[in-house]
Amino acid sequence: MTKTLLLLPALALPLSAQLRITEVMSNSNHSDTAANGDWFEITNTGATAVNIAGYSFDDDDRISGASGGFPPYLLQSGASMVVLNDAPDTTFRSLWNLDLSIRVITKSEISNFPGLGSAGDEVNLFNNSGGLVDRFTFGAASEGFSFAKYNDGQSVPGGLSSNNVLGAYESEDPSEDVASPGISSDVPSPLPPFFVIPFQTSVIAGSSLSVSEYRVRSVDPNPGDTISLSLSNAPAWLSLIPVSNGVGRFTGTPSNNDIGTHTFQITATDNTNREESQTYQINVLPALSPIILNEYNAVGTEEYLGGGDELEAGAPFDSFFSRIEGNGGAWVEFVVTQNSDIRKWTLEITNKDSTQILKLADHVALKSIPAGTILTFSEGNRYVGTSFNQSSRLNIDGYAWTNIWMHDSIVIDQANSTQPSRSPIGSDDTRFIWKNAANEIIYGSSGENIALSDSNDNGIGDELIAVGDSEVFRLEANPSASTNPLNINYDDGSSSSYGRPNRWSNDSIVQLFNGFLAVSSPPQISSISTTKAVRGGYSAEADFFDSTHSVTGLAMP
Repeated sequence: MTKTLLLLPALALPLSAQLRITEVMSNSNHSDTAANGDWFEITNTGATAVNIAGYSFDDDDRISGASGGFPPYLLQSGASMVVLNDAPDTTFRSLWNLDLSIRVITKSEISNFPGLGSAGDEVNLFNNSGGLVDRFTFGAASEGFSFAKYNDGQSVPGGLSSNNVLGAYESEDPSEDVASPGISSDVPSPLPPFFVIPFQTSVIAGSSLSVSEYRVRSVDPNPGDTISLSLSNAPAWLSLIPVSNGVGRFTGTPSNNDIGTHTFQITATDNTNREESQTYQINVLPALSPIILNEYNAVGTEEYLGGGDELEAGAPFDSFFSRIEGNGGAWVEFVVTQNSDIRKWTLEITNKDSTQILKLADHVALKSIPAGTILTFSEGNRYVGTSFNQSSRLNIDGYAWTNIWMHDSIVIDQANSTQPSRSPIGSDDTRFIWKNAANEIIYGSSGENIALSDSNDNGIGDELIAVGDSEVFRLEANPSASTNPLNINYDDGSSSSYGRPNRWSNDSIVQLFNGFLAVSSPPQISSISTTKAVRGGYSAEADFFDSTHSVTGLAMP
């Protein structure tokens, strides 16, 4: 007998296997519209088009043909369509701004729409021969959020659609759903970790970094990945220890020999050996600073100090501006704690969106600023312009006041300064850094969300300082060279005292400058105008005086 072996080619998968259920909305939040019905999405993940005529679906009863057959429609490769338990689809399309190319099969085009249970259910898709094509099983639904899968059938991270992630977005109904009807996604390529908002970047020489503010955090966009952190090119005193997945805490205590800016790198590596490196800086500040932040105004241009309106009885006020809209505009107040030559010093002012650089000029008026000087900077000059020794009580109360207009062209080196359309000083994470003539950081960063205030009055900082648009940021303690940016006595307040010692506790406590009475101060210059002559010579008179000694000679540098 002759036997014949018949070789047949392997059967190819039917085209219907290209179709996947990639999204299910079983609990819409559109109850106030005509588009509150369940819906699901079918995506053609294959390379060729599929005609869905005669296809059907069911819930967890899993009965082929339960819905009746779909009408003829050629679903193109890579395209998605929606099956909707509403009719017509006009409202649904409007709420989701659907492109006309996205096909929506409504309940009027099939004989039945098996309801999808919000407590958990299935969608079973059958081809026109009754064969199962795909099954999407889901649990209890979160109202207004669709269940979603990648095109390969894996669930997206968390299983639910997230606004602005993988094409998902909010519908336009006041009770927004979050989904991506007609939009499906491939599994994203594995990505490396990335770093989020870094740690506190200043430390005082002699202080430990072991507190929680000195942490760095990285995250990985790929669910389930683990992250390890490593530190490189760091100073010998700085170490990084792991806290949790992707989170590390710095430890170490810098000495006076470490004062300055240190640059180093941190590398985050996940379990697939993908990595991301980030360069950071940490500033070691001297335990004693020649200048410190004392107060700044965060009151909005249309707000009043402490809130309310202008004529509100008993409302807070500023001791210089009184009670006006905006509380005098953008201004900041420092205290000079050591006799200082501040020529060529730089003040950097930042918030979340902008940076302002004020470079002090090489001007004789800035050569000898006595300790105890309240040094203010104002964006406007309506109330007071540049004025040295606007008031002086150095030999009585230990303080004097000098104001500098930010746009002054005599004592501000405008060519090396930047003047944004609006100063960053306000209620949006305003911070200040001072650099000396050698461009070394001598103070800062100081300001909102840097120091922890002592909200419980127990001597322990416990709450980051957030400043509102009807408040000021201020030091509620006597100023000294040892007042650093992390001092727990910084706080927000609803009264202010521009150019004068701070007041707090309903103005019952006033800053004392007695510590500067014993400081041997250089001679001072009287208040002079910095107005320039338009043409010809410039003439101005100035008196030099000393609170305790006679001025014996004058010389031009």
